[in-house]
Amino acid sequence: MAPGRHQNVRMGCSGSSVFEVLVSVVVISVLLIGLSSADMQVRNTAGRMPAVSQASAIASSYLAEMALHPWSSGICTATQRSEFNGLACFQGLVESPRWADGAPMAGLEPFLVRIELAPGQSEETIAVTVTVERAGTDIRWVRDWFLAKTP
Repeated sequence: MAPGRHQNVRMGCSGSSVFEVLVSVVVISVLLIGLSSADMQVRNTAGRMPAVSQASAIASSYLAEMALHPWSSGICTATQRSEFNGLACFQGLVESPRWADGAPMAGLEPFLVRIELAPGQSEETIAVTVTVERAGTDIRWVRDWFLAKTP
């Protein structure tokens, strides 16, 4: 080889092209976005579960109280739940969760209870719908129940 002439030597370089690196970054980004969205969905669902359980417990409490009252078809003149003398008194009740004596259920103020009575599947039953909603959320728990009419 003559002096001053450079030999075109190709060294065995191994590496990634810019395109390969770019594709890898895009794939990793898509995977991370998918994982973060799944994580947010799990956190959202997990955050709702206590409220759904609370709504279920509130409705069950009202239904248990109602089961203790006899069927009454007359007009209710009671002004407080502690004075209710029959199921008819519960018709159209809308209130924040309260105990039978009227005391508020502590910590459950964001919830709202609605009770509707309707004819049941037979003349001996009455359909009770208890709806419990939590303010500011889409949590809504509805329970339909049939009570036997008792004198």
